Amino acid sequence: MKRITLLLTLLILINCKSKNEFEGQFLSAMEMTTLNVNGNEIGFNVGYTVEFEQVENQDCLVETKDELNSMLIEPLIKSVIRGFIGKLDNNGIEIMDKEDLKAEINKELSEGNISLNSKKFVNCPLRISMFAITRRN
Repeated sequence: MKRITLLLTLLILINCKSKNEFEGQFLSAMEMTTLNVNGNEIGFNVGYTVEFEQVENQDCLVETKDELNSMLIEPLIKSVIRGFIGKLDNNGIEIMDKEDLKAEINKELSEGNISLNSKKFVNCPLRISMFAITRRN
């Protein structure tokens, strides 16, 4: 019984490692709309570069860069932007510092505040190295 359990555990770990052998960086862009402090809709174009690396015993929640972006990174970025913009009026939005937004996103990433299907995405160093946000008219 011990051998079967050990073999099964080993097969699961090998499967996770083979499915998650991606690392490096990728560039992504998206459009989003959110509300400011006055309840007015404001549209943004957002671009960012994600840097990441493979680590031993990485939690296997995603298998590709596209899944990483669409299921984990993009929702986190949208959430941070909504929270940030929701506290600002039009004047505040005009003078906001994109570096503050980037710092908040990286803080959330470093604290492991990403989850998928109620599972935490852990042991994966992720960082936004480039971040741009512009207001759409």
